[in-house]
Order: sequence, then structure tokens, then C-alpha cells
Amino acid sequence: MIVLRLLRYKLAAACLHARRAGRGYVGTPACRAAAGAAGGGRTFWFTAPTALRQRLVENGPLHENDQGHSVRGEVPPQEQQPELPHGDLHYASPRPGHRGPDQGHGVQQGDPNVGLSPVAYQNHLADTLILSTLNFALIRLSGFGITVGVHRLWSHRSYSAAFPVRFALMLMNSIANQGSIFHWARDHRVHHKYSETDADPHNAMRGFFFAHIGWLYVKKHPEVIRAGQELDFSDLYEDPVVMFQKKLDPWFALYMCFVFPAQIAVKFWGEKFWPAFFVAGALRYMVVLHFTWFVNSAAHLYGDHPYDTASYPSENPYVSYFAVGEGWHNWHHKYPFDYAASEFGISSQFNPSKLFIDMLAPVGLVWGRKRGTAAWNMGRERRERDLKNGVPLAKPAPRPWEVPSTKQE
Repeated sequence: MIVLRLLRYKLAAACLHARRAGRGYVGTPACRAAAGAAGGGRTFWFTAPTALRQRLVENGPLHENDQGHSVRGEVPPQEQQPELPHGDLHYASPRPGHRGPDQGHGVQQGDPNVGLSPVAYQNHLADTLILSTLNFALIRLSGFGITVGVHRLWSHRSYSAAFPVRFALMLMNSIANQGSIFHWARDHRVHHKYSETDADPHNAMRGFFFAHIGWLYVKKHPEVIRAGQELDFSDLYEDPVVMFQKKLDPWFALYMCFVFPAQIAVKFWGEKFWPAFFVAGALRYMVVLHFTWFVNSAAHLYGDHPYDTASYPSENPYVSYFAVGEGWHNWHHKYPFDYAASEFGISSQFNPSKLFIDMLAPVGLVWGRKRGTAAWNMGRERRERDLKNGVPLAKPAPRPWEVPSTKQE
């Protein structure tokens, strides 16, 4: 660490020497990083913006003294740059023999790539990188709360999990904020039992928009309500984790979805509350919603049908990428009890949700993982035998918009 710090000091001094010699500060990444890191103290990635701002306030800007050493403090008058309305943006010192910006060319005022002060540039870059990293992490975590948690564990009971795993998945599911585990699992079980009928909550036979988001804007079809009253949900009532979340719904989920991510950003790297609220909270919430809805819409309308040629759900790799492994939908509707929701694993089909579950199995946190591969092997043999005997593969009935219209005279 000491050697790296010395190298950073030397690089910062070299950049300042170049500026005083007339070669101009051109804002190279190396100079920016060196000038930002030369203030002392280790700067971890999650505290970088706050620490740098604090050092700048306490020690002053970095400059060179009469002995040629890089020091902190007030900049001598002859070295001060003229301030511009953009604050941290300033002109680079003109090269000898070249005209300045007021003479027709040079570094232009407000140039985002040239002229940004080292500390301001590193602050801005670190803030953007950290908030983006938080956003990406929350997208995956809240996605696992849907795929690993409420879908494969509570809706289909495709595996069993210890209390700590169930509680953690409940928290992830609350961050996703797609309704309580109880209501999500109830609607999903109805969807599988009555897929593509009036009793299906998001019936894809009514078109892409209805299956994607429209079903949330209208009252449920009476058949959906009737089907929901007929199914058994006693296992959900008996799970204390599910009942805990249901009792606190919707306030706990609203807090976990919007306020909690913002508080994390404010606490650990000094982000302002409202930018974190709208980016890590609202924007991430909207993105995960649409990733989930694509399973109901795109994965029921577009893709291949290698396992069940008579059903509408399809194998859609694009949906699988965004929905962390939920797009292998033809397999899933054929074998809904399969914890993987796909025939293969991560090496052949993008399915990080399966990988997540598999990582917990060796340490005893999950068990009883069910698979549909044995049933598929028997079904595939029967299909091959039928094809040899001239029996064609079954095809799904055409959707309403696929039926050619007949004109009445």
C-alpha cells in the first residue's frame, strides 16, 4: 500500500509539472485518479465520494510548492485557474504558441471530457458507478425474490428451504414489491391450472398488452375469482414467513422497495436521498416489473415448443436473460414441479436462479429439489415412437387473431 501511495503521489506531481510547463492539463484518467488518490488514507469503493469530499474540505486542493513537491493547501495566486460559471469545469492552460479558447479554438467551456477537475471527476464517476452497481444488485436480488422465492419455492413447492433462506427470500421478494407472497402464489397457481382460459389471471389469448400489464388495470374475470376460491392454499397459511409478510402488506413491501435502498445509499456513500429513492427504488422497481411481466406475455407468445407442442408457453432465451432463468417456459408449463424450470443448467441454458438454489443445497439450506427430466425422457421416447409410426405432433389451436376472418355478405 505504501508503494502504491508513493507512485500515486509521483504521478500527481508529474501531471502538475506538465501543467506548469505549458503542456496543459488535458484530464487524462491517470492524472485524475492520481490527483484524487494523493490526499492520503485508504479509499474503499463504497466510501470514495464522501472521503474525497472530506479531504478536499479539510486539506485544500492539491498544488506544487516552491521546492517542487505536491502539497495540499491554498493555491498561490499565480497558479489559480480563472473560475467559470460551470464551477468544477475550467480551461486548460494553453500550449506555447497556441491561441486560447477566447481566440477561436482550444478547450471549450463545459467540455465533459476535458477540463473537469480531478476530484470532481472522480466524485462524479464514483457516484455514478456505485449507484449503478446498487441498482444492478437490487435488480438481481429482487429478481431472486420472485424466481427462487415466490415462484419456485412457494407457488410450486419444487424444493424445501430452511427458515433463514425463506426469511431472506421474503425480504428479497419485498424489495421486488409485486404483491405479497400469498397473493402472488395464489394467482400463479390459478394461472397454471387454467392457462390460456378465462380463469387465467393474465390470459395471453387476450393479446400481448393484456398478458403483460393490462390484466392489472381491469377487474378480474369471474372465472378467475371462482378458480381462486377452489384451490388449496393451506401450505401458505401454515408458513409463518408468508403470514408475517401478509400481515404487514403493503407497508413493509413499500418500505423495502423504495425507502430501504435509498437509506443504504445515504448511509454508506453519502448519496442524496431522493436521487437514490428514484433510481435504486422507483426505476429499479419498474425495470423488474417489466422483466417479470415479459414471462406472462412474450414467453407465452414468442418462441419454440420442443417439449409440449400443443401448449402456447414457449422457450424464450431473451426473457430468460432478463428474468434470471424464467424464460424456458415450455418446459416449465410441462413440468411445473421442476425446481430448475428448465431442462438443463447454467452451462446450456441461462438460469442463475437454478444456480442460486444449487449453491445452497451442499450446505443443507435447501433440500428435496424436484426434477422433471425422468418424465421427459419417457415422453421423448413415446414421441419418437409415434413419429416412426406416422403420428404427427400435436399443434396448439390458433389464437383468436390467427383465425382468418370471414366477410359476411
